[in-house]
Amino acid sequence: MTFDFHTLLIQTIGFAAAAMLIFSYQTKTNRGLLIWQILGNLTFAIQFLLLGGLTGTLSLFVIICRNLTSLKYHDWAWVRTKWWIVLWLIVAASVMAVTWNGPVSLLPFLGACAGIFGYSTNDAQKIRLCTLVLGSPAWILYDILVGSWGGILNETVTVISVLVSIYRYGWKNMGGPDSSFNKKTKNNNP
Repeated sequence: MTFDFHTLLIQTIGFAAAAMLIFSYQTKTNRGLLIWQILGNLTFAIQFLLLGGLTGTLSLFVIICRNLTSLKYHDWAWVRTKWWIVLWLIVAASVMAVTWNGPVSLLPFLGACAGIFGYSTNDAQKIRLCTLVLGSPAWILYDILVGSWGGILNETVTVISVLVSIYRYGWKNMGGPDSSFNKKTKNNNP
């Protein structure tokens, strides 16, 4: 990769996306987490498109759509049904199949699946656990392969940020339907 204005612009987009996603794990509500992740994933989708990573780009759009519906977790009963998880997995698998570019295409699919399972629970513990165990490892490998410096930084710092949030808020405080992370409040702002 040569270092020119075009490269600098593409990498700057990735660093801006990384900042949004890293910040998302320091919000105290699931709503805040989702909003910042929508913005960060949209920005990363632009960077992946510019880097030629079509599977990553479209997988991020699946994640963005899933996060948008997750914002209405408490309002729309159908968002809480288990068939919804299956639908997102089918969409993610379809994206992978249509954009197949060899085994590298499995990585965004696995990253998307981790998020689909984690966010479907609306449980801060499970969201963070899915990120640590599958999501971040899959995305960091993809970032390395497509050349996203911001993505590499993001996933590395995301793991650290998730661990800090666990320490900061306490693991037990994040889990279960009665935790402060999972309660809906009238002014539940990010």
